[in-house]
Amino acid sequence: EEREKRRNFEKQMEDLAANVGVNFAPKQMSAGDTAQMKGKKLKSTQTQADILASTLGGIDSDSEDEASDDDEPTPATGGFAAMEQLTQRLKASTEELKTLRKELEESEKSRESIVAELAETRQAREKLPLFEAKVEELMGECREKEFEIQGLQDDIVEVKVMYRSQLDILLEEKASEQVLAINADNPEGET
Repeated sequence: EEREKRRNFEKQMEDLAANVGVNFAPKQMSAGDTAQMKGKKLKSTQTQADILASTLGGIDSDSEDEASDDDEPTPATGGFAAMEQLTQRLKASTEELKTLRKELEESEKSRESIVAELAETRQAREKLPLFEAKVEELMGECREKEFEIQGLQDDIVEVKVMYRSQLDILLEEKASEQVLAINADNPEGET
């Protein structure tokens, strides 16, 4: 796991160096290199890449060193402070990267849910004309059934009227039969 972390760190350093345009390969420093580094001045830097380049053994050219001879000499701990500052910035960048990755994951989840909703909406939109046609068909059938119901209700009213008229006729016939039967039982005038 430590080797993995070291490889990742070396890759980050190589990427950073590539962005600056410097050929960088991690190497072991000899005692002569560190003595040479102590003699150099720390240049005023503007970016993390400049701090890294100046801290890692003077990867920058000597012409820049000569151009910055007017700068104040830094104490021997200046390289350590720059390295510490670079380490802190690297940690901050790592945290920012973690935060951005987390936000990216959340955005991906949100995007996936929106894509799923979009797919459902598209399917619903494709089915909508079918549903509209089915609703229209059912509405037509409903209208037909309403006409049929209305016709049946009209028929019921007609049957009721006819039934009542027949009942009335039967009642009249029955009443007249009773009158005739009473008249037949009683000869004329006995009432």
